[in-house]
Amino acid sequence: MKAIEQNKYYVLSTATPTSWPTDPRKTPDLFDFFVTRGLSESYLEITASYDLSSDHSPTIATVSEAIIAKPRPLQLHTRTTNWEKYRELIRQGAKLNISLKTPHDIENATNAFITLLQDAANQATPPSAGVAHPVSIPVELKQLLAAKRKARARWQRRNHFPDDKHNLNRLSHKLKSKLQEVRERSIQTYITRLSIHDNSLWKTVRTAKRQ
Repeated sequence: MKAIEQNKYYVLSTATPTSWPTDPRKTPDLFDFFVTRGLSESYLEITASYDLSSDHSPTIATVSEAIIAKPRPLQLHTRTTNWEKYRELIRQGAKLNISLKTPHDIENATNAFITLLQDAANQATPPSAGVAHPVSIPVELKQLLAAKRKARARWQRRNHFPDDKHNLNRLSHKLKSKLQEVRERSIQTYITRLSIHDNSLWKTVRTAKRQ
């Protein structure tokens, strides 16, 4: 870990075991991961492969030319969840007079209770008006922005030297072009993710009509 921190490496892992010992006394462990440097997380994706029949689950890393759109993790509740309604739904749906004498009874009761919690959270949580995605800044933009700031500081420090001004203008133009490229790429990615199955397409059309 010390070498990774000192060299500014990035560890790409599924955070799940990749080795599954046949001996039940042994604990599954994570042996497979990737180490990268100078690559933005926005262009990286890692998935586990369970196609092999051995006790080893390999991992597959993808390095994309474009930003990889990653779905938000599912949530049972949000900041708008009505907890009073949630508790009332639990009180109404909970069954206390059930048999728990056999493993089968316990399994059924557990599954029923989990389903009750999920349904109550779903009914007590209003649908989101829009999906907010975290903003991922590509490494190229970060580097260009840092270079532009450095060039501006140099231009101001050297009393507006013409060569420094020319370099600042060049970096500003390059940054503007890269921003436009990333914006167009993001729009294209958003459009390709629209679907009629989750109503995202119709929501976008309705929003565009209102605007």
